[in-house]
Amino acid sequence: MRRGGKILLRHGNYPHLILKLKLIDFKEDALKLVFSFLSHRSQQVVFNNTVSDIIETIQGVPQGTVLGPLFFNIYNKEILECISE
Repeated sequence: MRRGGKILLRHGNYPHLILKLKLIDFKEDALKLVFSFLSHRSQQVVFNNTVSDIIETIQGVPQGTVLGPLFFNIYNKEILECISE
């Protein structure tokens, strides 16, 4: 959700990742790009010739993307720091 060009955080729209990206000084344009990349995705399953309904995907990152591992590392940064201490 956007208001006045700013990204508003709400449940189901990756608020923790966007907040972490803000905390490491991602610029607003980059945040908009990440938000767009993660938003408005859907999925459908085909099993034994049966097709499921299409549903909105509100968690995770698209499989096979270069950004997936980067977002994983950013999201889990504090855990990694705790383990190394």
